[in-house]
Amino acid sequence: DLQWCDPDSGRLLIELFQGSARPRALLLGSYRDEDARSGTVLAGLRARARPLAGDLQIEDVPLGPLDDDDTRALARTLLAGRPDAAEVAELVAREAEGLPLLAVELARHVATLDPAQGVPALRLEAVIQARMGRLPAPARRLLEAVVVAGQPLPQAVVLDACDDEARRPEGLAMLRSQCFVRTQGAALEEAVEVYHDRIAGAVDRALADAERRAWHGRLASALERHRADDEVLAVHLEGSGREAEAADSYVRAADRAARALAFNRAASLYAAALRLVPPKHPRRPGLQAALADALANAGRGTEAGRSEERRVGKECLRLCR
Repeated sequence: DLQWCDPDSGRLLIELFQGSARPRALLLGSYRDEDARSGTVLAGLRARARPLAGDLQIEDVPLGPLDDDDTRALARTLLAGRPDAAEVAELVAREAEGLPLLAVELARHVATLDPAQGVPALRLEAVIQARMGRLPAPARRLLEAVVVAGQPLPQAVVLDACDDEARRPEGLAMLRSQCFVRTQGAALEEAVEVYHDRIAGAVDRALADAERRAWHGRLASALERHRADDEVLAVHLEGSGREAEAADSYVRAADRAARALAFNRAASLYAAALRLVPPKHPRRPGLQAALADALANAGRGTEAGRSEERRVGKECLRLCR
């Protein structure tokens, strides 16, 4: 699994295969397209391969989702011994949508049930929520924090948002081993995220609104302590109900994007800030003008004109009153 390689492991792997005494071996490595870490390892291997063109061969084999036949075959293997294996495998293939991890999850769940009870109604969300319910409470709380984070965050930030028990290393190790989360390495500055969007959705829907809001608040406080990016901070301030502070963070992020000439991004962030500022608040005209400028600089003149028209119209109405 090349996505788990840290820089030292990558260098060791490269060193192993570059010398004349390298092993006669087939190395099969898997990686996610979006992982920069695995890309670094692959780039190193390819660089070593160039002067040894006839000796060290590297071939990329893209893997898409399993087709229905392969998914059914995988499920039947895991359900061997059940009289209804073929029928259940059909349900697994339909619910897993070609993702082996989810097919295995569903089949393992069915394998724990009594065949005498008949073919179960399979819903992946219910299966994930049931498995989450079997986690120790500290690991479950850590999983909730990762899910509410909504994007990869440094492990140090997510752990800082948790209580002492949930910060213990065995909790994160358990979530990794059971494919609830994945990390880019063991170091605290490395990111942690949910393993798959459908896992995130199932866990999130099991949370009450008050629980989700509380997690947003804890994550916002942790992000403030770690001096995180304003845009990321704004999302959690807003989620926790601290809308005025969230608007400030969106504006700071928008100003920074505008200075970097990322005008479309700036426009989106100014619009997010405006969404949180009350209609008659004195800040609104300035924010609307900043939004219009960002849209104009992004080449979206019609939208800029409409935004400026609304701002001027409201200002005229205010003066008339």
